[in-house]
Amino acid sequence: MTELSIPFHIHNRLLSFARNRTMTRDRYLGILLMITALLLGMVTLQIDYTPMTDDPGPKLFPLFACAILVICGLGLLIQSKPKRKEQIFEKTYWIKLVLVFAGLIAYGLMLWLIGFRIATPIMLFFFYWQMSQKGKFKLLGALVYTLISFAIIYSFFQYVLGSYLPEGILF
Repeated sequence: MTELSIPFHIHNRLLSFARNRTMTRDRYLGILLMITALLLGMVTLQIDYTPMTDDPGPKLFPLFACAILVICGLGLLIQSKPKRKEQIFEKTYWIKLVLVFAGLIAYGLMLWLIGFRIATPIMLFFFYWQMSQKGKFKLLGALVYTLISFAIIYSFFQYVLGSYLPEGILF
């Protein structure tokens, strides 16, 4: 059998992760992201569709999102270090977590009702607000982030992938 060669710095980080049994909020979130990605990936793979010419189909975006969730989850799981004594089950932490998942559900409904071009900037602004540190939210920064992020996301899906973006039933 051949031995797997792992770079020294990665090997040391994995060893320190294995030795450090302290679970931080980031590690719990990393595990949750990877489980969510696995479940979403399984559901996505069950989608049945008839392929059209030059259409990547309905599986592309969800699988792309699952891959990003796994990468982010692994990053949080491996990189997070306890900086201070953290309260993992703080009330404010769970409120933010519930708000983010409610935001995802609301985004799905908004895509259906008002379409991608209106729902996505609203969702990006909401998530920026939720991820900002307490007392450090800046409205101008949030608006700039929202506009730049939306321009990049819209351009990628519209021009690079040539994807059909939901129009919404109200507009």
